[in-house]
Amino acid sequence: MTGTTRRKGILSVMVGIAVTAMLVSAQAWSRQDPFPPNPPYDGRFSFARLRYTDHPGDLCTCQVRGSLGAAGWLHDYPDADRNIIRIAMELTTLNARVDSGVVLKADDPALMRYPILYLTEPACWNPSESEVKALRKYLLKGGFFIVDDFAICTGGPERFAQSQQAFEEQMRRVLPNGKPILVDMSDPALNGFFRLNPMELQEELTRTAGPPPQVHGIYENNDPRKRLMVAANYNTAIHSSWVWQSRGLLPVDRRNEAYKLGVNYLMYGFTH
Repeated sequence: MTGTTRRKGILSVMVGIAVTAMLVSAQAWSRQDPFPPNPPYDGRFSFARLRYTDHPGDLCTCQVRGSLGAAGWLHDYPDADRNIIRIAMELTTLNARVDSGVVLKADDPALMRYPILYLTEPACWNPSESEVKALRKYLLKGGFFIVDDFAICTGGPERFAQSQQAFEEQMRRVLPNGKPILVDMSDPALNGFFRLNPMELQEELTRTAGPPPQVHGIYENNDPRKRLMVAANYNTAIHSSWVWQSRGLLPVDRRNEAYKLGVNYLMYGFTH
């Protein structure tokens, strides 16, 4: 057995143990209120999800895991958030809370307590001026913004393009001087803990018939040598992979790349 094969085997075993450990917790949580109050802040790391104003007729409000009417920002919450945190805690020394998720609007003063902010279905994100200013302040002070799932529910390439355009228009409001650029999958910001396999990542995460998964980022001062402030994951639904694995619907070795990317993001946001 080669060193590479041995390492892959160890990773699969470790992730398998972590997934088994979290099955009962994730299934029990899914039976509870899908949107519980935020927990009192106690200094531990918490995965924060961005909430936006949603309407029943929004394009991003659709059936998710058999439940009608799930707003775009709520997709796979809280299972996806909890699962990736549990995996990170099993594989790293991250001290985080997994008993309750954190959901915030951009202009909530508590946002500054959370170094990572996660958004799904950005096509229906239309922040107010107050939210725009607050998010700008958050990013410039060190926050890391991860954006996922541009497909608008189960839409095709046209909806993906529509979602990308809508998100970039809003980001121009937030960071008028920011210039999104394609982030190479070998970039250290994406490989700080695990080294990603671009081919396996593409096979696992491609969301529509559009382009392969890509990360478009905005760096501090538009300088790729500086801090990555925004990571927009085009043509992916990473949260779905985090949930499917915990349900046992796919073998562990088919979903390692989504977990590795998620852990890498957590470690980057937590340390930068």
